[in-house]
Amino acid sequence: MSKSSLTLLVWVFLSSWASAQVTTLVGSETIRPVGNLDLYDRHGWQVELDGDRLAVTSRADDAASLNSGSVSIFQRRQDGVFAFCQKIALPSSATGLAYIGTRLLMYDDWLFVSAFNYTVSGAPCNGALLAYRWVGGCYAHHQTLAPPSGSQYCAFGSHCDFDGEYLFVGASIDAEFGFNHGSLYRYCLRGGIFELQHRFYDTNLSYIGQGLKLTGDGRLLAGGNSKVALLSGVYSSNWVVEEVIYGESVLAEDIEIYGDEILIGSPRFGTSLIKGAVAILDLHPVGMSFREFLYAPGQTVGSNVGDDFGSTFEIQGDWLFVGAHAAFDPAQNAVTGAAFVFERVGNTWEPRYRLLSAPGMGNFDGMGKGITVDGSRLIVGAPYTFVNGLAQVGLSYVFEIGFGNTVCTPLTPNSLGETPRLRAYGSNNAAMQDLELRTEGVPGNGLAVLLAASTASAGMPMAHGDGQLCLGSQVRRLALGQVSMGVARFPISWQHPLISSTAWLDAGTTTYFQAWYRDSNPQPTSNLTGAVAVLME
Repeated sequence: MSKSSLTLLVWVFLSSWASAQVTTLVGSETIRPVGNLDLYDRHGWQVELDGDRLAVTSRADDAASLNSGSVSIFQRRQDGVFAFCQKIALPSSATGLAYIGTRLLMYDDWLFVSAFNYTVSGAPCNGALLAYRWVGGCYAHHQTLAPPSGSQYCAFGSHCDFDGEYLFVGASIDAEFGFNHGSLYRYCLRGGIFELQHRFYDTNLSYIGQGLKLTGDGRLLAGGNSKVALLSGVYSSNWVVEEVIYGESVLAEDIEIYGDEILIGSPRFGTSLIKGAVAILDLHPVGMSFREFLYAPGQTVGSNVGDDFGSTFEIQGDWLFVGAHAAFDPAQNAVTGAAFVFERVGNTWEPRYRLLSAPGMGNFDGMGKGITVDGSRLIVGAPYTFVNGLAQVGLSYVFEIGFGNTVCTPLTPNSLGETPRLRAYGSNNAAMQDLELRTEGVPGNGLAVLLAASTASAGMPMAHGDGQLCLGSQVRRLALGQVSMGVARFPISWQHPLISSTAWLDAGTTTYFQAWYRDSNPQPTSNLTGAVAVLME
């Protein structure tokens, strides 16, 4: 992206990395910092995307004072381009190494920006969480949340989570309760103001609040150095520690939930800090239990010292996106940083993509330090990238990744030996009316037909063909697409009679898609791609 806009382009290269077959995606267009470029801005330290709004942290930007940091806001236009909107920085009177934007959280019109090293009321390293709200085309400062007067060395704002009414904030180093004990805060949004309701600490939970995630059933996961705690009763004044699971080294900097599965980042897994991992736990009605570790593909435990795999990650549907900003790239024989994409298949996460900044650079750029996804747009921060000869100015790279949950896979491989997929691109935001379905791995150069239904089925073999129909009742033909190099594109028109006269693509509905195509395998026949479910928001 230029300083004012961004074009979504991706170059795709195929590679084999050790024993794992992984498609390598290399970003070609970038998001650049706006304004004067300074040494060590570290733009891309954190990135957060929600619909058409994007926030990017420049952690060490001297916007207000030395290393005070800043957050740049970009907004996606109707043509798909993200345009620079505003820069958020601390007041010029701010002092200390605030590092604004070390953590970002977007929720509807809210933006929460951490400044966990911010000096508040003269207390050093107290920290703060800055709440902004989208008003009139930009984010306006709404409220500054800070620990009680007299506190110091709290690292308040080290992490947070919000459910629309209650805001939970971590202070991972709260000296008031003893060295490095940490504390947690619960606020309630009342009358437009966040009111402090409860403060929790446990002397057995050091560094608690480095990671926070609401489970959706009234409980809270709170990470700290080498441990993660599951807390119940967090909407009351009686918080209970249900379970604590201890790991090795830095555990629980980032936490995500996938159904009844907990994923916890352990970017320096192992007593020798030798490898990053994502710990996978099972969430039970009471408590949780450890299942396994997930590593960067093609590597073994003990290799690739300090890859920081798991330092940040996100889940969208059946896809998992993991940052590893110190990953070693065997193809370049250099530590470059990378991000990895996994797909959920059955009960396992299968590696699909490795994301790099540019081919053949061979430079450490911190790719994967920040990572965010919404719809088909995936943005990965590389804050250590040199720009115009200046060290660690930082860039962020944009990729386009298909979304939607796979309903079923093809029954029989086609003449290419492939089982073609169908993916959704654009946005699942109904208001944006920007949705396109694309095939992958379809042979020939004929026409393909996009089918749609409001329900799915367990799968039924075609009467005259090799395919398996996975759509339910009232299957409709929605569009035709020309196949080229395995891809048929089906842009969805909201003016199509089937769409305009039904609620199929209204917010809150799920629509199921599958594509039919002709083949010779070896006799003339036809086949179907896998089916995909798209939930509109």
